[in-house]
Amino acid sequence: MFSLSTQTMSAVAQRHPQTPISTITASNRQSSLHFKINSNNPEAHAQMRSGDEKGAIASITIEFQSVEQLHLHLGIMHLLSGDMKGAIEDFNQAILINPNYAEAYKGRGVAKVQLGDEKEAIEDLQKAADIFQEQEETAKYQEVINIIRQINDK
Repeated sequence: MFSLSTQTMSAVAQRHPQTPISTITASNRQSSLHFKINSNNPEAHAQMRSGDEKGAIASITIEFQSVEQLHLHLGIMHLLSGDMKGAIEDFNQAILINPNYAEAYKGRGVAKVQLGDEKEAIEDLQKAADIFQEQEETAKYQEVINIIRQINDK
């Protein structure tokens, strides 16, 4: 299920009236036309960190993309706001839609580390590393391997 509140969805609809927004359910999650949260917007990041979800939504750029990317970006926003359980839920949805989505495994692993579940975190991070390696994403592979090393060195 979609993780933003009805009030937040209303704020998105008001800010971006040209964007058709609907609740994502199991029946329509494969649709390719949904919105993307631009995770590179520093203002939105600052607002999320301060607990201003509505302000963050009003500050972000919305564009069409796949649902698994939507869940990835929502998961990242949950991470930034300190909501690890919400982050894991969205990363789970992204992985359910695309079982080879390395970024979602990485995000879920980071959230699990924050919750103190290092064993499962390492499993997710290793899965992300394996996928990045298969995709020949050397820099991303190395980044995840470094995270695993940091966890193991604690």
